[in-house]
Amino acid sequence: MASHIQPEKLGIEAEHREITDEKIDNQTITGDVQLINADGEIRRIPIPSSDPNDPLNFSKWRKLGILICCCWFSIFSLVLVGGMGPILGSFFAEYAPTGKNPTEIVNLTTYPSMVMALGCFIILPLSMVFGRRPVFLGCSIVLLGSTIGAATSKDFNTHMACRIIQGIAAGSTESVLPLIITDMSFVDERGFYFGIYWGMQNLIARFPLPLFRSSH
Repeated sequence: MASHIQPEKLGIEAEHREITDEKIDNQTITGDVQLINADGEIRRIPIPSSDPNDPLNFSKWRKLGILICCCWFSIFSLVLVGGMGPILGSFFAEYAPTGKNPTEIVNLTTYPSMVMALGCFIILPLSMVFGRRPVFLGCSIVLLGSTIGAATSKDFNTHMACRIIQGIAAGSTESVLPLIITDMSFVDERGFYFGIYWGMQNLIARFPLPLFRSSH
């Protein structure tokens, strides 16, 4: 009986491969993902590995903690880089008497925003080579150090150099942090996680900063 069934199996497998190959040849690859299976259940894509260190296998509380860290860093790095408008008056009062013109003083907030794009091109490849966590921690240390340096600077040039370094480190908000969120979430969850991530950035830009501006 085994000798009779085996050829049938081989024939079925060969027919299946032929049909699959034919469908692949005639099908246009669009990149779409079907999230609902035939039973109406949500498919968990991508499929996690058996490694407990796989971010997809993290508990919901651990994922929430990672998301909070990403939001926290993103909010305050963007405030440091692009939220200096309300205190530009203090910069004018400090540097105008030293001979700096308004354009140079405003550059304290313009240049950091500009070099954020450069930071993305530097940080993203580093995160692919050395890993997300060490690069993120490195950006946090660089941002903290440059912020302390800007606060304790004694002259305009030192202040500007620290501000530019802040901008480069803040580039991680648009490079490695979205990559971290992508790594730990399934496709059907990413809208929720990124909604919180981008929403917190807009919330801090539209709510506390205008209040701070109106109080000064």
